[in-house]
Amino acid sequence: MLEELSWRALQLRDLGAPETLRSVAEVAGMGDLELRRSATRWLMAERTLGHVGAVLDDLACPWLAIKGAAVGLLDYPVRELRPISDVDVLIPRDRLGAVREHLVAAGWQPLHAGSRAQSDYLDRLGYAWQIRRDGHLLCEVHFRLWGSLPTTAADDLLPIGGAAPLPAPPRAEGGPTKRSPGPPAPTADQRYVIAAVHALMQSGPRPLHCWWDLEWLESGVEARGVAELARRWGVQLQVVLASLEASRRFGNRFHESVTAGLHGDLRPLERRLLRRATALGESVVRRSHVNLSRLLSGRRMRLASTPAALARAVWPHPHAVDVRTPSHLTPLRRRLAAQLQLLGLQPSAGPHRATARRLRQARPAETEAVGREVPSP
Repeated sequence: MLEELSWRALQLRDLGAPETLRSVAEVAGMGDLELRRSATRWLMAERTLGHVGAVLDDLACPWLAIKGAAVGLLDYPVRELRPISDVDVLIPRDRLGAVREHLVAAGWQPLHAGSRAQSDYLDRLGYAWQIRRDGHLLCEVHFRLWGSLPTTAADDLLPIGGAAPLPAPPRAEGGPTKRSPGPPAPTADQRYVIAAVHALMQSGPRPLHCWWDLEWLESGVEARGVAELARRWGVQLQVVLASLEASRRFGNRFHESVTAGLHGDLRPLERRLLRRATALGESVVRRSHVNLSRLLSGRRMRLASTPAALARAVWPHPHAVDVRTPSHLTPLRRRLAAQLQLLGLQPSAGPHRATARRLRQARPAETEAVGREVPSP
């Protein structure tokens, strides 16, 4: 790791004018220390993608790097400018059983192995299996996309025979003699829509990188392609809200064109939420507001695809209760706490904090900084 970090430090030094990188980093709120920490995390992310990808390749299992790992490697001028706390990969749903077995054999351990309800949750409602391994970042193995998307959304990304691999980073003088090519990733239009949907899943006020992702993606996407995919997935509201905020922050006409192209697709309740966001800012828009507006507007959503799935939207699954509430509470108090969190009446002790706590208990020295930003399971 130290050798790789030294190589990356040389590479960062030689990437154009240092003052340019530093000025961009300052806009992102990153000082020299944050850049060094980010470089360390990205080296761990490379190692994680390489190890998990090798296991999946041995299984002949198609896979994609999605979310932050893909955007950071493909769309940012320097990947270290994009904060990263975990690595996300997408696999076909029917390969999950074999993938779980082989990754465990390769030394990866489930993050929430103590939850007795985890297997049932993954089968019925979940979208990602969280795993950890010493010396690597947390990895989320997605076998579906989020419940706010239609069931067929992941099928639009897989199979991936035509997906282009991520480029290998250029080698600095004195660096390793060989760098393996990066993993396959979604198209630029798909990355834009995924970033927009994921941004609206965060709690407000949302991190700056939610909007920076869209800004750095802008040069490689077409507004028409973004609009077509948003319509296919029924996520016009999320894309409009996210592109509106990116336009407000950066003054980029591309985001304005995305908003204008999809505004006519919005239904009355969605337009009402958009007016509220326009007047008060994106931070007042919660994920529950977006999901409810879309649900009542008749949008296709996996979380509402069956009565049982819809019931879990108001009565959390036992695994969700295990993950989101402190373990020292009684079962009844944990259930009550989960219900209050769902209604927004009690600050959550997780899943972010609960996940970070589990990581620190597993690897205190290595993951103290990384665990704080781990997303929800």
